[in-house]
Amino acid sequence: MRGCEITLALLLLPALVLAFPGGGPDGYANNPPNLNSCIACHDSYPLNGGLGGVIIGGINTRYFPGELSEIYVVMGDAGFDHWGFQLTALDADNNSAGIFVMPDEFSSVSENTPPEPDYVNQTEAGVLEGDDFGRWYFEWIGPPPGTGPVTLYVVGM
Repeated sequence: MRGCEITLALLLLPALVLAFPGGGPDGYANNPPNLNSCIACHDSYPLNGGLGGVIIGGINTRYFPGELSEIYVVMGDAGFDHWGFQLTALDADNNSAGIFVMPDEFSSVSENTPPEPDYVNQTEAGVLEGDDFGRWYFEWIGPPPGTGPVTLYVVGM
């Protein structure tokens, strides 16, 4: 079976995660068409400010339809101890691509009706207050054959 490509789009926003400790509203993963990000509510720092970074791992640059992949999001920034993120997976038409599966209480997924995308967020427990870095693990099931390229969009604070 031939795999399909995955693109990652990352954005880091160094801000306190207080306004939406259980995850922000859908549509703030800096994904098309609106390109909204957490800075809409958390504007105490400039976009892409700070020294920290975001890593998405566990997923290859290719996915296989129906195959389960473990994805992790890790971020850190010196001096911070609250964390938050939002992630979505979209096909070339900016529609939902694949299914997210949550393994623990640290992340959650909105379950929208396709073609509207689902968004993965930290939960209130997943803000990880007092930790030196944020980290979340969840699973993603690749979309059906013929979907084509998928882009994962993620913002982190």
